[in-house]
Amino acid sequence: MMHTDGRDAAAGLRRDKEAEMKAAVGDRLVIKGHRVGTHTREATIVEVRGSEGEPPYVVHWEGEGESEDHLFFPGPDAEVEHIRSQS
Repeated sequence: MMHTDGRDAAAGLRRDKEAEMKAAVGDRLVIKGHRVGTHTREATIVEVRGSEGEPPYVVHWEGEGESEDHLFFPGPDAEVEHIRSQS
């Protein structure tokens, strides 16, 4: 009998979450700090490179003094906040 621990289950959940990540231009990418003293990072998605809204994304990081956009491959700690269009 094979035993698994919580790490196996967590890895499966991360893969599922990554597989379903979809975004559109204008959505927000949020990465919460993992350790005490680290802050939440937020970016605006300015380009979606995946054919159906999946990563990678070109993002513009907010409030970090960066003026360039960056190609970003989100990890399992990233979440997309969908922004509804104002139409």
